[in-house]
Formats: sequence, structure tokens, C-alpha cells
Amino acid sequence: MNRLEILEQLKLSILFPFTFFLFISKSTSQSQIRYVGYNTSLLHEADSLFSLNDTSATLLKLTEFVRKDYERSDFYYKYNGKSALLQSVRPSSLKADICIVISQLYSSFGKKGRAISYLDLASWQHLPRYGGCLNGMIMYRTKLSIHYANYYLKIGAYDKAVDHLLNYFLSNESGQLAVARMLRGILLNQYSQEEITAEVENGLLNMFEVKKSESNEKEIKLTFFDVTISKYSAADLEESINYYKNHPSIKILINEIE
Repeated sequence: MNRLEILEQLKLSILFPFTFFLFISKSTSQSQIRYVGYNTSLLHEADSLFSLNDTSATLLKLTEFVRKDYERSDFYYKYNGKSALLQSVRPSSLKADICIVISQLYSSFGKKGRAISYLDLASWQHLPRYGGCLNGMIMYRTKLSIHYANYYLKIGAYDKAVDHLLNYFLSNESGQLAVARMLRGILLNQYSQEEITAEVENGLLNMFEVKKSESNEKEIKLTFFDVTISKYSAADLEESINYYKNHPSIKILINEIE
């Protein structure tokens, strides 16, 4: 795979609507940029190497950056690189985003084990915490589910791609509709639209709730294509059924909206 193809993959899979925090103004000049906690010189070196088509050396710099035990702190990061390699990385999720870039690069070399290991690092060790905001973490994993699905599709693991997307297409976070669209596109390779719609309607019909004995909390259980999803609910079962019947991700799967 050549450099332009790699960049196109990165553009499609990483440039994702993700505006959880605003860290820097476009008008900020280079002299005003502050680097706190992270030493970003490795990233600039990686960018320069990638612009010279030296992907192997680029990977060395990026993996070195990820391995460094930098202090977690707020900082400003503005990308002024020579290539498009790191244009989509965010200050709030810098290490995780770079893990995704590394995964894409390893995947382009056919190194499947390393590609998936860096997605796992983004999902666990370097998952952005957003100050302990659970919604932010779920939002990032919703975004990440598309990268996992792309990886599984590339190695021919269709069922794993579907399973991963099913766990996040109802996340109620930014990116869930993109996940639903991708999920429907994959399912259409194996099922007709009528079969998909019937499976979704059956899952909604057989939805049930589970009450936790130690609290008043309830979970709603939905099963689609043999994958059971658990969702917290403060509403009664009938209200939950109506809610999910009208959920935009459900409507995408049954082809009621694009």
C-alpha cells in the first residue's frame, strides 16, 4: 500500500466528528503554543519522516511517543506538520488517537497482531478519561468501534465486526449514527433489508428488563443478531420499548432514515 492510500485510510477512519473539548483557537500563533506534560518533538519527527515516505521510521517515533510515561495534564497542541498524518489528533485524546494512527500503519504493512494491539491500547490503557466523565469515555469507544470493525473486515472476521458495532450503535453518544450506518452496510452483504428489519423488530419485541437486587437500577436487554446489549434505564419497560422503536440508530438499520 502506498503513502497516498495510507493517508486516504486515515482520512476516512480518523477524521470523525469529535468536538468534546475546544483546546486551541485557529488564530493561535506558533510562538503562543504551550506544551505541558507531553514532549511533542517525537510527533514532529514522525511527521517529517512520513513526508519523506519513511513509514518504518515514522512508526518507531510514534511508538516511542506512546511508550513514554508522560505526566497527564492539560496542554495545548497545534499541528503544523508537513504531512496529513497527524492532523486529526486531539489534545484530549492524544495518545489514544496516535495509537489509532499506529494501528492503521501496521495494518497497511499486513501486521495484524500489532494493528489490533494498538487499538486495544487506545481502548484501555490510553482511553481518554475526560476528568472521569463516563459519557466521554463511551463516546470515544463509539468512535473506536469503527476502527475495530474496519480491522476485522480487513482480516475477514465479519462476525466480529458486526458484534463490535452492535455494542455501540445505541450508545447515545456522538458517532452512534455513523456506527449504525456502517453496521447496516455490513449486514446488507449477508442479509436482505427485509431480513434485517425483521431481526431488529424481533429484538425490540423480545426486549426485557433486569432489576439489580442491590439497588433500584434497571437494565434493558436487547438482542440483535445473537448479540445481547445491556442498557441502563430509569423508565418502565413500555417506555423503553417505545424509546428504542424511535431511536435514530434503529431507524437507520430498518432503512427508515439515512
